[in-house]
Amino acid sequence: MSNNNQTYKRLEPIINQIDKSVICQSVTDNGNGTYTFDCNYTKWATVGYSVTIGLDDYTITDFVCNESITVSGASLPTVLTFDLYAPIYKHGTILKVASELNKLKAKHLRTPMIFLHEIIEENKHFDPLDVIDNDVDCRIYFLTEYDSKNWTQDDSSEKGVQPMRALCNEFIKALSVSQYCAPLNGIGNVKNFPVFGNTTDNGTIKNIFNEVLSGVQLKISIPFLKDCDCCTGSTLDNRPAPSYVYDLNGSLLATLYSNQTYTTGTPCPGVDIIDINTGDVIAVVVAGGSYNVEVLTEIVDTIDSNTSTIIDPIN
Repeated sequence: MSNNNQTYKRLEPIINQIDKSVICQSVTDNGNGTYTFDCNYTKWATVGYSVTIGLDDYTITDFVCNESITVSGASLPTVLTFDLYAPIYKHGTILKVASELNKLKAKHLRTPMIFLHEIIEENKHFDPLDVIDNDVDCRIYFLTEYDSKNWTQDDSSEKGVQPMRALCNEFIKALSVSQYCAPLNGIGNVKNFPVFGNTTDNGTIKNIFNEVLSGVQLKISIPFLKDCDCCTGSTLDNRPAPSYVYDLNGSLLATLYSNQTYTTGTPCPGVDIIDINTGDVIAVVVAGGSYNVEVLTEIVDTIDSNTSTIIDPIN
């Protein structure tokens, strides 16, 4: 199997499609160089990260989950919609990713992180008519930094778990509308990690990485479609997923994948126009053709026994 068919590679375009936009309802000048946005969905906003609002750069100084985001900057923002920073995507084993993270000093290069734990099982579909290539059982983590010195238990939920649940939800949304996947019909499992690590009933007993993180784990089976464009490197296709072509008798004529078309072979036969009185064939109409007739209707005068004819043209 080539790298392009690996699960981590198939997830890349889906993660890139995660909606990063934040829509706020109002903004207030606090009079001290900070500005507070009223926002009922703060997504994964986190203190210390930079955002571009309009044409200017700002730094997030505070947030209340799903209530407000406070930023510092040179002037009062003039727009109420802006994008958050993109999450970092990592994949591999715990040891491999931990080694990579150790080399990254700045926190914005490490988190928020989407981590695909690559101990993966795939259920392969062998039916050639099946549009699904495989169902992949994934464990995906959504993680941010944890302030072990200052955070309370409530802080770990409001500032760690909840923002990462929002990131997880946005990933599922992107997955559910992706052209690379079949509809998600199964049930996923989400587990909170106020402190990410090996846990018992008494809490986290050992950090998994060499730093303290907080977030959620998503267990999900992803049905990837065959011949997806993310695996071939070809131009992206926004049309629906593969479909079948049947004839009027219900027989399968073709299976069409992305960018494929089907052309019929023998054209439909012509339709005979027959004189109802004589049985003679007046004309044969082929597909796309038409035929005009005049219906003659007799009206019988019951008094004088005279008849007259009305011409009723029918197209």
